[in-house]
Amino acid sequence: MTIDVTKESIDIGIVVRDAEAALGFYRDTLGFEDTGTTPVPGGGTMYRLLCGTTLVKLVAPGNELQAATFGKRRRAIARLLLSPTGAMAIEVRPA
Repeated sequence: MTIDVTKESIDIGIVVRDAEAALGFYRDTLGFEDTGTTPVPGGGTMYRLLCGTTLVKLVAPGNELQAATFGKRRRAIARLLLSPTGAMAIEVRPA
């Protein structure tokens, strides 16, 4: 499956065990703009940070079990495809 990208940037999600350390790096060290938080089912939190037009979502699971299994239900391999003309596409396939 190939998805045509219609935006000049991508949104990315990163699962973190230590939200404060991750926020310290992305927000305080790199200067990403903090745009708020959203609760995640199971007691976790998603922190939304902007880097230009790219949205970086830091997801801190609510407990160790959730952290150990988070994302394992939807495994996939994604590749960003770039052409010499600047066109982009994302190819996603099951892992």
